[in-house]
Amino acid sequence: VGWLLIGAYLYFRAAGPIVSGVKVGDTELGGLTVEQAAVRIDNEWNRARVLLISHGDQIFEGNPLEFGLWVDPNATARKAYEYGRGSQRWSQLAGLLKGTTPPEILPEVVFSPKVAAEQLAYWGTLVDKEPGAAAIAFENNQWIAKPGAEGIAYDAEATLKALADNPALILRSGYLPLMTRPVSSPVDPLQQKLNEMQAPLDRPLLVHAYDPISDDTLEWSVPRDLLASWLQPEIVNDELNVTLAETGFGAYIDSLEKELTDGRSFILPAVAYNLTERWQAGQAYTVIIRHPPTLYDVQVGDTLLKIAWNTGIPFWMILQANPGMDMENIPAGQAIKLPSKNDLLPYPVVVGKRLVLSITDQRLRVFENGSQIKEFVISTGIDRS
Repeated sequence: VGWLLIGAYLYFRAAGPIVSGVKVGDTELGGLTVEQAAVRIDNEWNRARVLLISHGDQIFEGNPLEFGLWVDPNATARKAYEYGRGSQRWSQLAGLLKGTTPPEILPEVVFSPKVAAEQLAYWGTLVDKEPGAAAIAFENNQWIAKPGAEGIAYDAEATLKALADNPALILRSGYLPLMTRPVSSPVDPLQQKLNEMQAPLDRPLLVHAYDPISDDTLEWSVPRDLLASWLQPEIVNDELNVTLAETGFGAYIDSLEKELTDGRSFILPAVAYNLTERWQAGQAYTVIIRHPPTLYDVQVGDTLLKIAWNTGIPFWMILQANPGMDMENIPAGQAIKLPSKNDLLPYPVVVGKRLVLSITDQRLRVFENGSQIKEFVISTGIDRS
């Protein structure tokens, strides 16, 4: 074995090629002279090499030379050539004779901090991200200032240090991660506004449901916690501005409608909710209650006119609701349809204003907000009215 080692050593010393299997990174140099190896190293590491600059999911391509990374081809080729010839030559040659693959050789990198610093300064514009705006939120029955999403600040100094500490390893891996630090969203300005948020929360948002048939009004006040979830505070020029989000209001109206009895339902205004304006002005959002059509069981002796008189529904509307009905012969026990009493109101309902016509008293009375304000004498011209 000793003579084999000596023979191998003398061969490599005399022949001059780099030991087979020697690599610089993924560049194969075995069998090349130092001059040939230097050319290959320069082509693959300085000219064709791509450095991937990474930040999270973002990856950019760059040239190592732009970041101050230059591989000395001659020094690296000489380093590769020394494998099997240097101070560790005997153990290295013994390993070769046993079939052991030579270890990878790192390139000799010349690093320029000045060039790297100039290039790294540019990347802040691509990485920096402002923190999200802080917001006021209602949690656990109290107002709190919540920071927005964390921002990102590019740390060029830390990136430069990582590059300076391991230039060969970074160049070998082909990746340069950009160092960053989190940036918190400031909440101090909002903390000063929390007390001001109490007043909007104490201002009720009312919903009225007016029944034009009975002249009754149902009233609800939006629950405090629900109202708080709709409040949208915003600081504009250091002034607190609070508006109401309307996305959940429709579902709330639906829940109120389910509380009605006798099959009644809501008729919503055709206009927008305009909740913020109503709430700030102290005006209720008003809907109209609609009564459903009903069934009437014909009694013995009933006629269409008698049914109309007893139910308050004009006979012609009853005929329209029951196509094909013989008004001269309505058998007892038959169920006939009576239209909704709301159909008696051909004009839009004006909440708070009401005309009541009494044929019995021959009077027309005008009501406003529940109080009679005028009365007129009327006559049908029929003495039996």
